[in-house]
Amino acid sequence: MLNGYIQTRYGIDRMIWFGIGVEAIGVGMAALMAAFAVHWGPIIVFAPQMIISFGNGLLLPGAIAGAVSVRPHAAGTAAGITGFSQMAVGAAITQYAGTLLAESETAIPLAMLMVALVVGLVISFALLVRPAISPQPA
Repeated sequence: MLNGYIQTRYGIDRMIWFGIGVEAIGVGMAALMAAFAVHWGPIIVFAPQMIISFGNGLLLPGAIAGAVSVRPHAAGTAAGITGFSQMAVGAAITQYAGTLLAESETAIPLAMLMVALVVGLVISFALLVRPAISPQPA
């Protein structure tokens, strides 16, 4: 419901930025909890993940809609590439996270990986999506 409200009121790009912001808050919370709340148990992973998932719910629909709307005649191809990319990157990061955590006694390596991924997300979205420039009157 919030996703539809933000998208119709502010547009897809702002909705994506809002989702990225919510994810960044969740990841920051995960990093802080991993560093300072070590003895809290699994809650240090699962509580921030709920916030991150909410941000994902705002981010992904707009990103997918944007990906398939660039060239309407190639929407099927764009949807396929988008889905493949999500699964491939998710699988690769899952394998890397498992390797990273295998010898760790804390969740700090996982939190730092999440921070790196959100930083990469911010950089890639900022570089790929440029604000529309209105034409100057002649």
